[in-house]
Amino acid sequence: QSWSSPGEVKALEVLHAAVAAEGINWIDITIPHNTGSSVGLVNLVAGEQPPNIFAENNANVYRDLTKMGLGMSLDDALAASGALENLSPVVVNAITIDGEIRKMPLGVHIDGMIYYNLEVAAKAGVDPTSWTSLDAMLADFEKIKAAGFVPLSLGAQQWQIGYLTHVLMATVAGGIVLDNAVLFTFGKEPRSFPPMLSTSPIQIFGAGVYPLQLIIPLVGLGVATTLTLFLRRTRIGKSLLAVVQNPDAARLMGIDVKAAIAASFAVSTALAGLAGLLIAPLFSVHSDMGTLFGLKAFAVAILGGIGSAPGVMMAGLLYGVSEALITALFGSSYTQIVMFTAVIGALALMPQGLLGRAAIKKV
Repeated sequence: QSWSSPGEVKALEVLHAAVAAEGINWIDITIPHNTGSSVGLVNLVAGEQPPNIFAENNANVYRDLTKMGLGMSLDDALAASGALENLSPVVVNAITIDGEIRKMPLGVHIDGMIYYNLEVAAKAGVDPTSWTSLDAMLADFEKIKAAGFVPLSLGAQQWQIGYLTHVLMATVAGGIVLDNAVLFTFGKEPRSFPPMLSTSPIQIFGAGVYPLQLIIPLVGLGVATTLTLFLRRTRIGKSLLAVVQNPDAARLMGIDVKAAIAASFAVSTALAGLAGLLIAPLFSVHSDMGTLFGLKAFAVAILGGIGSAPGVMMAGLLYGVSEALITALFGSSYTQIVMFTAVIGALALMPQGLLGRAAIKKV
């Protein structure tokens, strides 16, 4: 199979050596997964050089073998052996072709499969075959750690790493597509957004401040406080924090990690929309107006410390005040250069941010 991992290939090599030692003739065939390129197997069978066993999910292969008079139904054999009554309907449906069972179930791909090392288990004095629940497995972790081993090891295959890269690229590309869709739909000329409050400034210590400029920090503080209380005081919030801290342990505790991630993205999108509605009346609205704000928000999040809400709020206030002072003293042409240079310098001195903490990994 084209999607075989290095570990699966190594297992096949062990199997190959074992069957070769028994005098069995091993015939290598390559059938790319989900490409329909199954001619190689059919040709081997028709050429009277069939493999002793093969793994193939393509139903058309079995139809071709049946047309050649080389296929057979397995209904009677599976029923007589008692195997059929122990197979779930999903499996039976997967191995049935045109109303007859033509395939032998070989394996089932599931999430949550656990592999264990018998040598490590013996040295740690535990018996993995006795585990009947996750609680029983976790109870033996202390013995495994005491023996000097990491009880739970999670690896990433290249296709998994590639998948994350694809998601990142798709996110960036999706943003570009949306920006250009807005550009072509509404044009490139900036537009004004109707103000929600009075446009007359309020005099505070001799400076004119628009009402919306006072509302924005108040709404920000309110949202931040509400979000903090939600995360720390509610069951759902604690589940989200658990996913952030250790998604694999959270999954073992029964938390739906995918749903938690989706919910966090949904809330983030809603808050970004709220921020856009509040800031739009103060600036011209155009297709890429969010780019600079996004860069500033990202810089503030890193400066405050990823994972530290108070640190991000402190960094946001510091960034905003500094930006206003630089604009007033040196002019707007120097604002972004000076600010981002200062952020880079601050991170060089404090890589974890203002209130961030280095991650602790126990091995």
